[in-house]
Amino acid sequence: MKSITYLTCLILASFIYPVSSFAADVEQEVKALFVPTFEKVEVEEVVSSDNIIVKDENGELSSVKLIGLSSPIFGSGSLTNRCEIFEAERKVKQLTINKTITLRNDETTSLKDYKDDKYRYAILSDGRNLNELLLREGIVAFNATIPFSEEDKYEKIEEAAQKEGLGIWGNTPACNFKSFYEAAFSAPLSIESTFLGIAIFQFLQFVLLVTLAVALLLIEKIRQWQSEKQDRN
Repeated sequence: MKSITYLTCLILASFIYPVSSFAADVEQEVKALFVPTFEKVEVEEVVSSDNIIVKDENGELSSVKLIGLSSPIFGSGSLTNRCEIFEAERKVKQLTINKTITLRNDETTSLKDYKDDKYRYAILSDGRNLNELLLREGIVAFNATIPFSEEDKYEKIEEAAQKEGLGIWGNTPACNFKSFYEAAFSAPLSIESTFLGIAIFQFLQFVLLVTLAVALLLIEKIRQWQSEKQDRN
């Protein structure tokens, strides 16, 4: 009877210990999850005004979503809507592309979402919080789909931008070549690049005209050949 009792205790212990050990490991991971961490990275690419690709000290690339933000998206497809998107991306590229920033996690936000993107605050080299800066200037909208600790603060920042009619909350300026160029090439539009663009456009226009002229000559030659052939017959 004693041997059966001893065996039963061993079996129960074999189940209880792994469960308690696993629970302890989970508790440690959860605690580590809520400890603010800071990581210096270099911005490699701006996917959208709330999503950037960064490279860490080991050279590994990762996708980072800016906590609490939602970038302008293609809605009705209007020109104004497209300008908002280009202007938002241009601003983020101007502040971050090929620059070193500091990423900080949030005390109540998970490290990664379902798409394996990190959710972080981005701190610029001058100490400004990029998330707050974009929200304050009306470049992006407030988004609390993923809960975070500073929701009330961010909501008030957006309300202030709405009252002042800033960025997407005001009148968006008309699209122009400058906006498209800077958004596409992540570089300010200079006099040299303007002249280069004009030169390339004129060259392409010349090539198109020459191609059309050659095509018309060939068509005329073919018609003459067909006409001569019919006369012979």
